[in-house]
Amino acid sequence: MKTLRKYDSYERKVVALMSDNSARTFPVDMKTGRILHGAKDLFDPSQPFWHGKAPVVVWPE
Repeated sequence: MKTLRKYDSYERKVVALMSDNSARTFPVDMKTGRILHGAKDLFDPSQPFWHGKAPVVVWPE
């Protein structure tokens, strides 16, 4: 199994598993490693689905 480096992605996209059991792909800005939704970072609090609050992201230890 291949170990992915920090900014590796499949064709410059990532797959996100959604809470409704669907999956979506999002483009990755390969210069910064940020996941994009529209023209903004997916985790940007100004995204409408965050309602102005920064998302709480818990990374595995």
